[in-house]
Amino acid sequence: MTPGRRPTRRALVAAAGAAGLTAALGACSDGD
Repeated sequence: MTPGRRPTRRALVAAAGAAGLTAALGACSDGD
């Protein structure tokens, strides 16, 4: 991210999506 610039909604969504995918993959691996 560029310093002094607020994160855009797209950046927030991308970060949340990446975290969600990681959590989902981890849960699937642990559950299986």
